[in-house]
Amino acid sequence: MFESEETILTAYGHVLVNVYGNKKNYRYPTYDELVLMIEEIVKYYDVKSFVGLGVGAGAHLMLRYAVKNPDKVDGLILINCVETKIGWLEWAQEKVNSSTNLLKALAQDNFNNFFINDTGDLFGTGFCVYNINAPGQELMANEFPTGYRYPTYDELVLMIEEIVKYYDVKSFVGLGVGAGAHLMLRYAVKNPDKVDGLILINCVETKIGWLEWAQEKLNVELLKDFGMTKFTENYLLWHHLGQCLWECPKIELQAFRRYFETRPNTGNVAAFINSYLDRSTIDIQNQEKPFTVPILQIVGDHRSAFVQDARYLHSLLDPKTSELLELFECGSNVLEEKPGKVAEAILFFLQGMGFVSWLNVHDAVKELVKKDEAPIEKKEESKTTDTTNQPTVGDGGFIENILII
Repeated sequence: MFESEETILTAYGHVLVNVYGNKKNYRYPTYDELVLMIEEIVKYYDVKSFVGLGVGAGAHLMLRYAVKNPDKVDGLILINCVETKIGWLEWAQEKVNSSTNLLKALAQDNFNNFFINDTGDLFGTGFCVYNINAPGQELMANEFPTGYRYPTYDELVLMIEEIVKYYDVKSFVGLGVGAGAHLMLRYAVKNPDKVDGLILINCVETKIGWLEWAQEKLNVELLKDFGMTKFTENYLLWHHLGQCLWECPKIELQAFRRYFETRPNTGNVAAFINSYLDRSTIDIQNQEKPFTVPILQIVGDHRSAFVQDARYLHSLLDPKTSELLELFECGSNVLEEKPGKVAEAILFFLQGMGFVSWLNVHDAVKELVKKDEAPIEKKEESKTTDTTNQPTVGDGGFIENILII
């Protein structure tokens, strides 16, 4: 799936947005067009002649420019230059390497594994997916300066409005997990005309209770003063994986522990949690117009920490336009534990709204569902070594938007 990222300046700071799929059908320039770009730059700076220096692809590009414009080039310094076109073996290796680097570079993105590694082009063919990272929550984000005030959840809704306007998105399907699900629901209640539907995973609609407030407040102070402690790590594991950690796959548990232990910007995490502590209840029922945005809720079973919250929210919604899916033998991390079932539910939900009507969902997710049911060791192996059975979707359909946070 095509992927890019962009940093957008909003009234509440810089926000990193990962974009999956086709955004306005952008096509990267060819090397001949890049030569034209260099010609424009040389003309803009009124450079009469110069010595060209390039490494690798840059060396090839500089040589290509010099062949076309020899009177502009006094000399060339070419490092690791390849003048010939690429061979098939090299092309295949480059494809593999670029995919691997992409996955490593986007480790901070919660949805990267689901949209690129698990579901392949299932969503990228028919949709453009915009993943909004909450301010300062990307893995290598700089620490907030002293005195910085993190946006409230109402202000984060205004931030989403800015991003929707920036990309000129007329309407979209919103997808969120945990705090992101709460935020997406809050946005939809305020802007129902912008939202075609909502997919909410582990959503909590109410304000925080006293017991949770005390526990999370302690975690905030520990993160500020001491960084990641075992107490905070175990709390975050409960939040991400569920209440019965001893039932979680060891590989998944160890991966999360390594992630939390090595996360550099713990002060930023504390600021985000603190903002979540101060959230208010989303008033769904007392709106001027009935809230009728279609909603699919997805949650795990007894291991999940959010089953009761999901059921309560479902009781407030219009049963004609809302669905609640509880996944059997699954904790809170539904995207990783049951990607096939999640993808299947989302695609059926989208078809119910009139999207991707040309897609045979059962056939598209057949291999993914098999992986859901396989032992965890084989699931891990299939993600890294087996790329022949990844489901794909043929060309066709139309581009719609999915916005996630």
